[in-house]
Amino acid sequence: MIDAFETAGGFGVFKKYPGRSLRWRRAPDISRLTRITFGSAQASVPSWSWMAYEGGISFLDLPFGDIDCNANVEFQSRYSTRRFSRGSRGSMSSSSSKRHAQLRVVARSFDIATASSSSDVFWDDPHATHDQLKCVVIGKLASESGTLGQKHWVIVLKELNAGLYERVGADFLPKDKIAQGSKDIDSSVV
Repeated sequence: MIDAFETAGGFGVFKKYPGRSLRWRRAPDISRLTRITFGSAQASVPSWSWMAYEGGISFLDLPFGDIDCNANVEFQSRYSTRRFSRGSRGSMSSSSSKRHAQLRVVARSFDIATASSSSDVFWDDPHATHDQLKCVVIGKLASESGTLGQKHWVIVLKELNAGLYERVGADFLPKDKIAQGSKDIDSSVV
């Protein structure tokens, strides 16, 4: 697909369509996603990629163009700048360093109590304990632009260390439930 789109990418995300590639969740008929254990740390797939899990996923079924992923981008992937020859495999970077598989984000606080009661957070593993959570905005519903309740598609993050997070779920959250001032600007999702 990297060759077909004539872009760089890796782990199921394409440089040309990064926000669109990150709009996935656990499939409704799947009770939980299980992290795949790889043999070495270098071979690990990051938590933000659907390729890191065993279990079905689904992408948001929205009209093309209804999610604005370009305004106020709060995430950045580190793609290779080299072109891939036909038949080659893409990667996030020409280096094998784990740091190149990190997604750089603005991690924001959000009202988890309201989020959990007003919507069904699509937890990757609903049976896991979820604390010290933040979110990163991946896109906003363009059809609701300018409204206080404009829905934002977010990846829900669990803090591992200061400024280092892993993905634990995804959801649509209203803009007014996401903290605008409380944010960790220099954060990474592994």
